[in-house]
Amino acid sequence: MPYPGMTFGRWTLAHVLAQGGAGVVWRAIEARTGHAVAVKLLALDAGGAELAARESEIMVRVRHPGVVRVHTTLEAHGHAAIVMDLARGSLASLVVRAGPLPPSVAIDAVLQACVPLAVAHAAGVVHRDLKPHNLLWFDDAPRVRLGDFGIAHAPAQARTRTQALLGSIPFMAPEQRRDPRAARPATDVYALGVTLAWLLLGEAPDDLYAPGAREHLVAAGIPGVVADLLVQIGAWDVEARPRDGAALAEHLEACRALLPGPDLGAWVGEAESLLGNWDGGAPSPPWAPHEGRVALAARSEDPAGALVPQTGFPGGASSRTVLGSVVLGASLALAGGWVFGAPGGASRESVDLDAALDMTPGEALRRGAGPPPPQE
Repeated sequence: MPYPGMTFGRWTLAHVLAQGGAGVVWRAIEARTGHAVAVKLLALDAGGAELAARESEIMVRVRHPGVVRVHTTLEAHGHAAIVMDLARGSLASLVVRAGPLPPSVAIDAVLQACVPLAVAHAAGVVHRDLKPHNLLWFDDAPRVRLGDFGIAHAPAQARTRTQALLGSIPFMAPEQRRDPRAARPATDVYALGVTLAWLLLGEAPDDLYAPGAREHLVAAGIPGVVADLLVQIGAWDVEARPRDGAALAEHLEACRALLPGPDLGAWVGEAESLLGNWDGGAPSPPWAPHEGRVALAARSEDPAGALVPQTGFPGGASSRTVLGSVVLGASLALAGGWVFGAPGGASRESVDLDAALDMTPGEALRRGAGPPPPQE
């Protein structure tokens, strides 16, 4: 069992940053320089050597500054280790501290993720686990980078033979919930659409293809032009979505041009006092940043005119947001304040797909399964 002070090559483990279904991510220090890195550990007796080789191969193949850089892989103490650049946090942890993002900022963040995703898609790589927790935040450009390619698929690699459901359910496209082998670039597009909605709401939305989805998004304060795009990105029909990361970037750029408001860099500068020091240790209480936070102040403005009625969900949008953030913050605290995958080992799900087809969407999400197709 790894512990603080254990060495892997020239790196010494400091503390756990996050734990997922496949492995544990540690903060580690390089002995000679004192440089901090992230080290993902995968148990060898659970196929860790193959998993580490597979993930690092994909991350190296997708050569782009917007993909977290892998320094090396090695084996020691019964574990395979992937040594990577250390992020300051994830977009999930950013939202926990600063609240839901203004529409202009959220779109800028997802646009940054689209660039390396387009490179990955051009190389035949499908990520299959995109979510706010795997969009990592850095202090230098590019600010947002893709991480956790643990279940990504590349052409030269064998496809998953089992129907085990891999990924994070709320961010999965319908075709991926039915069969993980059906994932394609448009599957990642769907996940980024849910991610964008999550950044705007502070929680996962209802299925974007569900009847009335646009109305619910607008009622939550999302601008009409953004809600229209989210419904298109989240279409049940794969062919109705933008086909890949490059096509999604074009749609997001067109939408962004219609929205006033701060860009990503300017907003983070304004919100820096709320973010504090993410590097190491547990986060501040998740409810603290919601006292007069700048994010909701920016959201209260109407960036799309009459398209955005200033109403909320029953009980008020702010109470919905705070409740979602408190729950997520408690989970983040268990992971030491950092999120590379869903904390508490929840980033990988396995469910009975046949049973899932007989569930209502609400029951499916409660039980961790995919939804049945919408009724005609």
